[in-house]
Amino acid sequence: MKNVLLLKAGDAATSVQLSVGDYERWFLQTIGLSGQRFDLLPVHKGAPCRRTRRATTR
Repeated sequence: MKNVLLLKAGDAATSVQLSVGDYERWFLQTIGLSGQRFDLLPVHKGAPCRRTRRATTR
């Protein structure tokens, strides 16, 4: 399973959200949910973006 972190930098306009959803919905629909774990970090609302561990490549 892959971990995917989405850094949300803003919100879609209200009219857009009502008709097709917000940005994270677009990403999830495009990327797909199979075999991936998604975390959403709303940095535009002040959520801290801290590095908790070192990334590794395989």
